[in-house]
Amino acid sequence: MSFLKKEDMKKKGEQFLKKIEKQHKFFSKALEGKSDDLKPTKKGDIPKLAVLLGLLDPFFYDLYQMCQGKSIAEIAEIIGLDVDETKIFIDKLIKNGLLEDPESRK
Repeated sequence: MSFLKKEDMKKKGEQFLKKIEKQHKFFSKALEGKSDDLKPTKKGDIPKLAVLLGLLDPFFYDLYQMCQGKSIAEIAEIIGLDVDETKIFIDKLIKNGLLEDPESRK
């Protein structure tokens, strides 16, 4: 179940990007540069209740649900944002401990 429609995901993503500094310093070094083919891996499952209680934004919940088995480029295409912008959101999920850091899998 998704909380947001595709066009709402794009709008929400653009709103978040306005708040983020232009030169984003990546927490995960694996996301720097050309890493469009990386496939983020979920660490577990987030209950929908987390969104309903306001613990997680619906945008990040839907993005998290898309991560399993899809590359960053595929996720970017689905939500309608640039690959580099999508990497910033994936990095935030890694930093918060919701996704595995690709660096740790090497």
